[in-house]
Amino acid sequence: MKSFLFDKSKGICLFDFEHTTAEANAQAIQNMRNLLNIHKMNIHDLNLELIDGILTVYGEVNCQKTKEIIILLLGNAKGIACVNDRMSLYQESTSGATDAKKPSQFYEVTPEDNLKKIAKRFYGEDSYTDKIINANKPILTEPSDIFTGLVIRIPN
Repeated sequence: MKSFLFDKSKGICLFDFEHTTAEANAQAIQNMRNLLNIHKMNIHDLNLELIDGILTVYGEVNCQKTKEIIILLLGNAKGIACVNDRMSLYQESTSGATDAKKPSQFYEVTPEDNLKKIAKRFYGEDSYTDKIINANKPILTEPSDIFTGLVIRIPN
């Protein structure tokens, strides 16, 4: 199991994270399931456990990118401090790119950041902003979508 840390005070509001009753947790988990459905995340046997801001995600996904986007979609929600990844990859009959199997680096946006600075830092050129946006859809769709505390994928 791998754990990913997030700033629980930042992100989209999926649930009332100040109330941790069983009913509130059940609603939070349903909202997370709805978010994954809206974005058509391909995950089999999805199971989510939420305890005191720590989310554990179980299931099977078809590729590393899908796995990482699920972690980021759910982790970048207010109230989530940590996502424990218990997802596994299943084999598809298609032969995908080997890069799709390599884990990406995760990066937390700082107050000084913009996408050009991030692209320059990781790729040596500020012209790679589209690569970062494409790697993070649906979390990012344009450069103005980033904010301090947001965790994004930086593909290799």
